[in-house]
Order: sequence, then C-alpha cells, then structure tokens
Amino acid sequence: MGRLAATQSRAATGGRDDWRTPAALLEAIERRWRIWLAVDAACSSDNMVFTAAKGFALDRGEDGLDLDWHSATMHDGGWVWCNPPYSRVADWMAKARHEAHIRGVRVVCLVPVRTDTGWWSASVHRPAHIPYGASRVTLLRGRVRFEHSTLPAAQSAPFPSCLIWYEPGHVGAPQYEVWDWRQPTHED
Repeated sequence: MGRLAATQSRAATGGRDDWRTPAALLEAIERRWRIWLAVDAACSSDNMVFTAAKGFALDRGEDGLDLDWHSATMHDGGWVWCNPPYSRVADWMAKARHEAHIRGVRVVCLVPVRTDTGWWSASVHRPAHIPYGASRVTLLRGRVRFEHSTLPAAQSAPFPSCLIWYEPGHVGAPQYEVWDWRQPTHED
C-alpha cells in the first residue's frame, strides 16, 4: 500500500489501527457458519477474539505477518480470524491467501470493501487464469461499530465492511452474498 493510501486509511479510522471487532459480530459468524475462530492473527493483548485459543498480539511482539498460522490451527480444526490493521491491509490479505492456499489454513478476514484497490484485485477477486483467490465474499449490511479501549463508545466505520473467506484448494471466482449479521436468519 502506498504512503498516501496508508495515510488515508488511518485517517478514515481516526488514525488508529487497533480497533476491536464487536463481540456480537464474532458470535454471529460462529453461529451462522458453525465454525470456531480458533486463532486471532492480528490482535493486541487486550482485544483478542474471546473464543480464540491463540492470539498473535502485536503489542507483545508477535507479528502475525511473520508467524506460522498453520501450526496454531493444525490440531484443532478451527479457523483463523483476521481483522487486520487497515494501514497494511494488502500485506495481511496476501498473508491470508498464502496461509490458505499454500499451508492449508482456513481464514476469514474482516476488511473494508475496497473493490477499486490493488489489494482487492490481487487477493480477493483474482483473474480467472490466476488460481487461489477468495472462496467467498460476505458483504455486511450496515456499518460495523468498532470498539476502542480509549473511547467510551463504539464508533461506526466510515466505510462498508465485508468478510473475505479463504479455503484451501479453492479455485475460481468467489461467491458473493449480503448478510445482515444483526438479524437472526434461518441459518442461525
């Protein structure tokens, strides 16, 4: 990501990269798809996914970009959760795709919908002749209200968000769906 894009990304999120995913969204994901978010790849020690057995805490020097996600999930069958620092979203999405398609890890990422960017083209909706893109894109209805430890109330993101799913062996274009995670559905 270029310097201008990183600056714009940080400005759009109040200059912070350490926003906490709302617990209600995480619960809804686990309930709807009947999965366990076993590893939080990009957290800090005070905002790890509550159900995760392992978290790579950036503030403890555990940079999830440099660590092996496969060894953290290979015995429990869980998924890796990644709500990455948006100032480096391209790096995190490349890592998620690599872990899924080279290492066999199942990954779900919460990212802004940025269909006009290079990282989206490279990591989400890849050209047909290049294998191993995302298996599914779940567009979230409404704005996600992220939490921050230094703010008294959750803040709505100034952009739409989506879940990007990576599953080992997937080839071809991703399936797209829209989901209002705040409403119970027949899958819940």
